[in-house]
Amino acid sequence: MTSQLILANGFGAAVASDSASTLGATRKKPRTYETAEKIHPLGDPHRLAALHNDAVHLLGMPVGVLIDEWKASLGSRLQSVEGYRDSFLTWLGDNLDNWSTSVDREWNSFESLDRRLWQMARSVEEEVESVAEALRHGTALTVVRETNEMLESWEPNDSRLKDMADDILARWGAEGEEGIPSFRSRIEHWFGGLPRSAEIDQEIERFIRLTVEGGYEFPSDAFTEVTFVGYGQKEMFPSAASVRIFGAVGPHVARILLPPVLAEPNGSSYSLILPLAQRDVIDQVLTGLHTPMTRHAADMTVERLAGVHSDPEVSPQEPVPLGVPEGGVAESIRNELMVDLMKVSRDNFLDPALATVAGMPLGSLAEMAGALIAVQNLTLDIRGELPTVGGNIDVGTITLSDGFTWVNHKGRTLDPMEKL
Repeated sequence: MTSQLILANGFGAAVASDSASTLGATRKKPRTYETAEKIHPLGDPHRLAALHNDAVHLLGMPVGVLIDEWKASLGSRLQSVEGYRDSFLTWLGDNLDNWSTSVDREWNSFESLDRRLWQMARSVEEEVESVAEALRHGTALTVVRETNEMLESWEPNDSRLKDMADDILARWGAEGEEGIPSFRSRIEHWFGGLPRSAEIDQEIERFIRLTVEGGYEFPSDAFTEVTFVGYGQKEMFPSAASVRIFGAVGPHVARILLPPVLAEPNGSSYSLILPLAQRDVIDQVLTGLHTPMTRHAADMTVERLAGVHSDPEVSPQEPVPLGVPEGGVAESIRNELMVDLMKVSRDNFLDPALATVAGMPLGSLAEMAGALIAVQNLTLDIRGELPTVGGNIDVGTITLSDGFTWVNHKGRTLDPMEKL
């Protein structure tokens, strides 16, 4: 995991990132290296940097290496910040065959679909084991059907995959030339001992199509996020544009384009605050809320109040006491609580933070960004958690006049006077 932060105003942008890279986090003995490069400056005349987090590799190649190779192809033509992001994606698609093969990408994509089938079969198995034999078929059908209804309600991660779905599924409808088994044989493998019928099989195949069309853990269940931050060709204020890349199928790099984040007017200046990746403690400092814990506490409170209503000692004919949530009312109370908390947080914490950032000198922005990453790291140490955030904290600044400048890189604090 990674923790990164972007702070920006009219003076420029400050970017900070930890340097920890943990391999085998799910194993008994994971290993953490503290020298990873996660900030990639673009050289003159470009006034930009690329940050990456989450998965270290894309189809076997380190993402940082791919970013550096793309940088070498840019030349001197300036673009918008979103244009740099789109240029990187185009470069990836054009160069996929230089470090991976179409056969490898096909297998990786198929294996991600097979993993999804296994997860679905496991969910069905867990549910049918808890019901009587006569109810097993209906339970299995409900599990798959409700999952499909949920997937249909989601926006696709990558609309291009929907256009490719017919061709992909046609290739996998029968055993392929490269030895890739048909998805129907994998249905038989994973669902062989579970309730089956034409209706259930139809829902399973619908699940497969929805997975492929929506890009739900397909063509990979891992993703890397790359954020481009700085100044575009005609931009006077810094902005950021991010993309989540989750594998490739055929010649297409699967991606989620995130909305650009712009420095917004604040008082007499502009400000931007963008935490990335592992950010719960940074969010807590900036907003006064630990949102996951707050949501969990709200859920527990509502469930406890609902439990008062469902007390078996109370006759179902008795009137429901005032103030005890029931059904949709409980959900409404939970949502209203979170809305009110968010408003109080914005008024008392986030807006003052944005106003402070708007007026800060660039050196102070850099100090603040590095300090907040250090707090995220320290909190993991205090909790005794796996050190997925750590190592040296790299900090840099980006300005209109000078482009990217390191403030601290791998423990070496740079004196601004060195440039003179």
